[in-house]
Amino acid sequence: MNTLNSGCSIKKQLQPIIAAIFLLLILFFTQSCHAHRYYSHDDWIPIDTDLQNIREVRNMLSIGKALYISAVNKAGISKVWKIDINTSNSIAEAVDTGLKTKDFAYYLSVGAGSILYAFIGTEVYKLDITSNAAKWISIKDGLENGYVQLLYSDDKTLWASTSSGKLFEKDVANDNPWKEFSTAGLPKGKTFALQPIDNNLYLSRRYANQINIYYKNLNDGPSNWELFGSFNSIINHLGTSNQSLYVSMYTDLRKIEIAVPNETTPTSSYKNPLQYEVIALHSTDGVMYALTDTSEIYFDDGSSADWKKLSDSILDPDSNDSSFDGIVDFTITDNTMYVITKLGKILKLDLAPNKK
Repeated sequence: MNTLNSGCSIKKQLQPIIAAIFLLLILFFTQSCHAHRYYSHDDWIPIDTDLQNIREVRNMLSIGKALYISAVNKAGISKVWKIDINTSNSIAEAVDTGLKTKDFAYYLSVGAGSILYAFIGTEVYKLDITSNAAKWISIKDGLENGYVQLLYSDDKTLWASTSSGKLFEKDVANDNPWKEFSTAGLPKGKTFALQPIDNNLYLSRRYANQINIYYKNLNDGPSNWELFGSFNSIINHLGTSNQSLYVSMYTDLRKIEIAVPNETTPTSSYKNPLQYEVIALHSTDGVMYALTDTSEIYFDDGSSADWKKLSDSILDPDSNDSSFDGIVDFTITDNTMYVITKLGKILKLDLAPNKK
């Protein structure tokens, strides 16, 4: 009996150890399945387009199977191009009918469904990319004459911030004029970044000697804007992924839980800041990607407290082709990342085989 009892006792003692081993194995394989591989320079494939004579690319975005690029050519004319990425023939098609041509490029913004927006100065246009006519239409009606600084859309609403400090909203489902949106509780001044998240709208403005982030519940019309957090540097981008707010400044990029307002510590407790100037943010499949002014891309998939570099040098350091200097924007569609340089060269990276 003693021998039998001793054996049972050993089994009972081993059970939690065995369970712990199985748990560790599960965690290991789970992390492995969600982790990016580290890409090499050779994984980036140049796209042979006929984009030529570009002086400066403003930005690039994707809708469906197409890339849209806004730039100024060497003749000083604003241009918008479409590149079909679903074919082997990457010919750039001009889609700028209806836009005024001038000596600077429009900023492009994606709207709900198949709507593309363009804005600069006091002008705002929209383009239904499913339309055969493919003509830009002015949607300035209702906006004041001040310069439009930011434009952002979700599935229902288009927001605009102007140089006077006013905010405007527009229902994307109709062509009604813009309506002024309440700024009660906000300091006067320029809006540096704007980001809707769920039922809240977030923006950043200067107050005294600091930059504050404010938020407002979109379901509560009469409510004032409330303080979310304070920072010591200009905030040039806001992004969101997995219920976290990404705050990009000229000095670093931080990640803050939306459920924890009034975050004022130098770093969040679980994510070390990325200490570069970030020029573009995009998230997909729960992963946030950041393009820095060093033409490198870092990502956060939640697996560690540090940002991780996506690949070796994207641009060839030994190339004498100056058109490959300086990445200015990137976009992600169908598990493929596209980057574009200041002079219009495009490279792509297949993210589909990104599992270890």
